[in-house]
Amino acid sequence: MDVYFKMDENQYYLVGIKQSDIKCEGNLFVIDEDKYAETLVNEK
Repeated sequence: MDVYFKMDENQYYLVGIKQSDIKCEGNLFVIDEDKYAETLVNEK
């Protein structure tokens, strides 16, 4: 789960992140930016 703050509404939102949205880059695990953007659009 990620917490998203929308400044123009001064409100926090919870965004569900699936394990399949996380990728390994070297020694780091990062959220796939394209999938994250798609999730934000889908959750409105």
